[in-house]
Amino acid sequence: MQKLIINASLKKTGTTFLHNLFNRNAHCFDSLIVPPIKEWYVIPRVEPIASRNKVHLQHALGEKAEILYKAESNDSHKEFLRRVANRPSGFYMSSNEIVERIIYLLSAYPNHSIVINDPNFLTDLCAISQTLKFNLIRQLSKHFDVKIFCIHRNFYDLQVSFAKMRFSVEGLVDQIPHNKIIMPYMFLNELINLSGIDNVFVYDFGYAMKESQNLIVEILESIGIRKRNNFYVESVPNPNPKQDFDYSTIDSHLKIISQKYEKYSHLCELDIRHKVALCDFVKSLRKIEGIH
Repeated sequence: MQKLIINASLKKTGTTFLHNLFNRNAHCFDSLIVPPIKEWYVIPRVEPIASRNKVHLQHALGEKAEILYKAESNDSHKEFLRRVANRPSGFYMSSNEIVERIIYLLSAYPNHSIVINDPNFLTDLCAISQTLKFNLIRQLSKHFDVKIFCIHRNFYDLQVSFAKMRFSVEGLVDQIPHNKIIMPYMFLNELINLSGIDNVFVYDFGYAMKESQNLIVEILESIGIRKRNNFYVESVPNPNPKQDFDYSTIDSHLKIISQKYEKYSHLCELDIRHKVALCDFVKSLRKIEGIH
């Protein structure tokens, strides 16, 4: 059965870095491929899954695919882009239609193991499980050998990164709603338990950044995708280098974030252990949150 490797992580946890990392090193592994678009909305971001104001992003996906299609030389990538451009979105899609769309797009790569680093996947997965009462993981497992991994970034660092991004780009003082960084892990754990997928690990963000070559070798070899002999796994540069920007006007906001998320700073001792099972990670979260 064809392997599907999914990075089910929150935004601001290095999804762009990991997409570039897997893409740069795909040739080092047997039959591995990474679609040329990172954010291809595995789950369409249209109603009822996403709010109406997100629809323009979904439709822009088709335009992006059209542009990339003309310059793409890889036949498989070119076919993937053609299919994305042909079917970029859907309106009030049924659960079966969502699965059919994913299979249709990924069948452009019939002889490869596929890596997905869509930063919207985790939150959209939670939305679809609540809105349509639908376990996408279980359905995908009927068609693919699914491997899931997560990258956890200290919640304080994640919120600060998000706040600085919003402030520098849009001038807004903002943060991700608390429930949207806590609950996705819990929903994911429930969906995986119902899908029979084993060995789902959460990796520390610091480890993923510093030991990136070891990370992808570990993830891929755990599902039988071996690194080819005499191939060296290369690192990639940070796609979002630190910017020289004045954040002094939001210092008080950042301080509030620091105080709020201090209790999560050594969650599961992940910063020391570098990886933990998702089920153990969720147990620690529930304990801190007081959820029984």
